[in-house]
Amino acid sequence: MRINLFLLAGIFFIAMAASCGSSSTVSQYQPPSSRIYGDMTLKPLLESEKLAFEGLRSENKINLTFLSEDELFKSFMVDSVRLIVASRKLNESERKDLRHRQLVFNETKIATDAIALIVGKKFAVDNLSYRQLYDIVNGKINSGKQLSPTLSSNGIKVVFDHPHSSIIRQIDDSLLKGNKRPATFFALNSPEDVVNYVEKNENSIGIIGMSWISEHNDTTAGSFLDKVKVLELENPNTHSYYLPLQAYIATKEYILLREVFVITLGNTVRFPFGNYLTNDKGQRVVLKEGLIPASMPPRLVKIEP
Repeated sequence: MRINLFLLAGIFFIAMAASCGSSSTVSQYQPPSSRIYGDMTLKPLLESEKLAFEGLRSENKINLTFLSEDELFKSFMVDSVRLIVASRKLNESERKDLRHRQLVFNETKIATDAIALIVGKKFAVDNLSYRQLYDIVNGKINSGKQLSPTLSSNGIKVVFDHPHSSIIRQIDDSLLKGNKRPATFFALNSPEDVVNYVEKNENSIGIIGMSWISEHNDTTAGSFLDKVKVLELENPNTHSYYLPLQAYIATKEYILLREVFVITLGNTVRFPFGNYLTNDKGQRVVLKEGLIPASMPPRLVKIEP
């Protein structure tokens, strides 16, 4: 009996030593469900979601990486990551490839976002008609004088955040519609670069995701809105002008809209962060950031007798 007790004690201490020796490896391990890639144009929204998610419980830890749209979907298709947050769904070619490999995928809308046009504070124009917007995007308006006699005659530059950005892809799809992008368009490296460029260059127009300049986003919007102003755009159906404010995104009166999706390999409920983005708490963060949740969180109103 004594031999058995010594044997058990030895096994116990060996197991404890092995556990202690491997503790650093365990703590550094990132399970597939905790590795998240997001569209760089959605960074303010996703950072707020991450902060709220990790604040719910101590074990809620995610590793969040931001990429251009092209890099994002390439990583997803080669199985480098199993959850992405993007501003488009998978296209038919991507779906066909996943089905061919017998991989199950899920696409769930979590928000409606807007694309904003920003200009410097001294830019003499506060709004653009739909025709002006179309002509700028198609290169027919390429001088400040064509918009206002008080603007410089220098050529207009339209700047966006990355050569493979989801922002410019949507402008291509919705306004260029297969036409070649004009020489007045220039790619920078980040949304911050767009704001800084527009601030310093009078005849420039920046294209940026609304979450970067939403007044609900205290961390970045305050400093950005001190540098630039947001243009009102004409809705060709109502002939009224609208800013990309939450109310006009909800009614779709603001015209440059896009949807935001969480895309997973496997069912979304298997991914804690993906499931969180679609539930009440995650949707409330979308609302707080100035975007429109896919499912509106319930609002309780107390009625006094």
